[in-house]
Amino acid sequence: MIKTYLFQLLVDIKNIIPIESNLIRNTNIEKLIQYIHDNFRTQITLESLSKRFHYDKTYISRIFKEKTGRNVFEYITYKRIIYAKELISIGFPLIEIAKYVGFNDYSNFYRSFIKITGCSPKKIKNNKL
Repeated sequence: MIKTYLFQLLVDIKNIIPIESNLIRNTNIEKLIQYIHDNFRTQITLESLSKRFHYDKTYISRIFKEKTGRNVFEYITYKRIIYAKELISIGFPLIEIAKYVGFNDYSNFYRSFIKITGCSPKKIKNNKL
């Protein structure tokens, strides 16, 4: 009888460990996402995320895509464009917005903006959409 209880206890412990391990990983991914939310205007690379969170770049890419449905750079670009839309609606100049939200040049900002929103930043600024 004692052997049976001991065996059941070991099985229970084995079943608990992967769950806790997943919770730790998910918590770290949540921290990674929060870091991106807080710092999307700066230059973020997989290398910098890898160093900061002590995970391999490949692991970060894979788990991030599983969690968000986008790769890291698509997610960062999306966050930048959504924030840019808010700034456009307030009335900030487009070139300043592009730099402020983290784009190195206006043409990259423009292409990304159209790809994500389906219209140009100028259309939004002129309230045509």
